[in-house]
Amino acid sequence: TMAHQQSTNSCRTSSQQNGATSYSTTEKILVELDIAGMPIGKNASPFVTQAGELIRNHIPINHKDWRVVPQKYKDDVWNTLMGEYEFNVDHVRSIIETKFPQMFRRYKSDLRKYVIRGEPRKKAPKKRSGVEVEESEEQGEKNGEGDLPEPEITPEQWEAAKLKVPDGMHHVIWLEFIENERTTATIKRNKKNSKSRKAQKIRHTLGRQSYINKAYKLVRDSDVKVVPEETTDKWLLGHQRKDGSVHPSALEAHSLVTQAKEKNKEMGESNTSLVSPALEDVFGCTRKDGIRGYSSSVSKKHREIAAIMKFSLQKQDTLNEIRLQQIESQVGMLVGNLTSVQGQSDTAPYLVGMA
Repeated sequence: TMAHQQSTNSCRTSSQQNGATSYSTTEKILVELDIAGMPIGKNASPFVTQAGELIRNHIPINHKDWRVVPQKYKDDVWNTLMGEYEFNVDHVRSIIETKFPQMFRRYKSDLRKYVIRGEPRKKAPKKRSGVEVEESEEQGEKNGEGDLPEPEITPEQWEAAKLKVPDGMHHVIWLEFIENERTTATIKRNKKNSKSRKAQKIRHTLGRQSYINKAYKLVRDSDVKVVPEETTDKWLLGHQRKDGSVHPSALEAHSLVTQAKEKNKEMGESNTSLVSPALEDVFGCTRKDGIRGYSSSVSKKHREIAAIMKFSLQKQDTLNEIRLQQIESQVGMLVGNLTSVQGQSDTAPYLVGMA
């Protein structure tokens, strides 16, 4: 195919898991998932990084949208992942893949920025004194660089880009990608998305982690066994640094959310269906996707379904335990009856002889 694909030389040992056939000769890396199907634990970030790299290597960028990408390419990504990773539960592909369209869009955005526009790439944050620099603290924040709109790509840049074919990519795919990106509809959409991103001035301190994984690591790495379950508290925690200080860009919002939380606490319990009244008070209630302070891939409906599933599983476990006790009781009675019958058969000849 014209797609630039990563070759694999592993011996094919079939393994049916998570709705796909995978091949591997080495021990797989376990990725834990929470009740909502989101990756957690030490292997969550490497797994997501690997998924992003595979999408860049397997999915032809001449497809305008993830939804129109042929299934065979998506299978290539998934099967390769399953050759290296496994999950603590089965049949999670549809949940995990909700992140893939975003990765595909991010790749195209990087190509526009670094190849077509020719902007220099920023170096990855380094570790100092064994402490990892928060990935959210971008270099452009101090000088206002993050507030500047992206410049429009000039006709000269579009023409020059045709010769900048990335290594390993077929030139026809690259030219089709450029033609797709030059359409009026695509330019308008990208400009709208860029404006939306620039409007997000509040930086979190999670890096590539989700709020769920942040909470998981707090439990794992500290003596504190109780992590806040309230969405409001997750949001507050996700904008604090390791030393407890609030990220400078989030100071005002952090204060407002804290005040709203205390206000709602004083008002007492309510029958609101909001996941976080405090966050809705500060940021409004127009957000359509995801739950603030929980995960961008978990909607309110997903959370409700997960809660129902969890309750159903707990209920089923209880029923199974009761049934097991009933079976054990019945087996005990059966063993007792057999023992009694065996005792009678052993003494029967003796009694006959005595007669």
